[in-house]
Amino acid sequence: MTNTAFRTRADQLRLIDEPARLIDRWRPPSRALLLRQGNHGGLRALCHQQLNRRGRLNLWNGRQENALFYLALSHYYFGEYSESRRWLAQIQEIRPYDTNARYLAADIARVQGQLDEAWHQLEILVLRTRRPKTWLYMAQLVDSSDGLARLQDNYRRASASDSVPPFHPAIAQYLAAGYQRAGEYVKAFELWRLVIKHTSRRPSPSRTKTKVATAFRTGGAAVALKDINRVLRTHGMKPFLVSGTLLGCVREGKLLGHDNDIDIGLMSDTDEQVVSKVLAASGYFHLLPRRAGDCLRVKHLNGIAIDVFLHYSEKDAIWHGGTKARWYNSPFGLTETQFLGERFWIPEAPERYLEENYGDWRTPIVNFDSTLDTPNAEIRSQEELAIHAYKKLSGCLLQGDDESMTRYRKLLVTLNEPDPLPKSRQSSR
Repeated sequence: MTNTAFRTRADQLRLIDEPARLIDRWRPPSRALLLRQGNHGGLRALCHQQLNRRGRLNLWNGRQENALFYLALSHYYFGEYSESRRWLAQIQEIRPYDTNARYLAADIARVQGQLDEAWHQLEILVLRTRRPKTWLYMAQLVDSSDGLARLQDNYRRASASDSVPPFHPAIAQYLAAGYQRAGEYVKAFELWRLVIKHTSRRPSPSRTKTKVATAFRTGGAAVALKDINRVLRTHGMKPFLVSGTLLGCVREGKLLGHDNDIDIGLMSDTDEQVVSKVLAASGYFHLLPRRAGDCLRVKHLNGIAIDVFLHYSEKDAIWHGGTKARWYNSPFGLTETQFLGERFWIPEAPERYLEENYGDWRTPIVNFDSTLDTPNAEIRSQEELAIHAYKKLSGCLLQGDDESMTRYRKLLVTLNEPDPLPKSRQSSR
């Protein structure tokens, strides 16, 4: 067979394959993609179409159950909790132990301040699922010694029934968070040391995947920032860029590729309860659990986390922060700037603000720690600082970052905590 024959045959195969590729190109987007895009109209239309495709007798297949869940999720993002519960009830009627439905029901109850109902939704799952996420949700409900006791009782029940493994690093971290929220730091430290001991036995991974994930997050972060800016400004508020988000705006003209979240500020004369209600009903944001004194944390429906810091005036300074630390700046007004193709508020004289926050802010530092490396930080709790060090050390082990690992080990020793790494690992570093 000649080369011409080969080319002809290849062309024929391409022509045969072309319709299939065209169909794939124009295939309707998935429910998950529509949700990430904030296209609730398209999402709801697709879900109703899937629900109506077959009769009631054939309703409970996997695709249609997912359609019910995404309808509940869409209404949740608009603060339409009664409607969201209505769709969840249809799932739970057939599958009472569906984990995603219970998680969403618990979130609805938590946001509405119905903590006992949130606990109830999760306790139904304790003996029926091994998903670590159940313990994350439970730990986030702890707000007192009574809440911690409830978490402990549920963990004992799960352990007795073999619903949890003897040790799971993710579950241990979630339990540590529960102890931290209840102020039981000694037990939280013990659990973190177990996590780090477990992690230290694993080989150091490649960082290639981390770079890919970071590049993806940067695009999603721009969407999330624009959405929260637009939502709050529409309601007469003045959200302004702070911390790493402001640094990216002024120095790079874009969001920092190595940042982990978005930071925005509001002046303290803004009603925080109104901010929460506006964001919860916007169609874009999920209110994350918080502790007294912490900043308002939300997550965009594309997965990007956002910290919203209220800024308070005190004597000749303006400060913001949480339970771990406060950051102090000279008094400032606000001015507008063009960023990411839209108008954003930023502090007046942003260079001064950045110098107070970072010192030499013009020199990029990838491993910058906003708690330890900021000249204007005031540590408010040594226990919270130790938790911060344990978390960072655990992350350094996972990323194979030896230099930062040494830094946080030394910090823990300075805070009178034992070096959590086994001697065999210490000697190899």
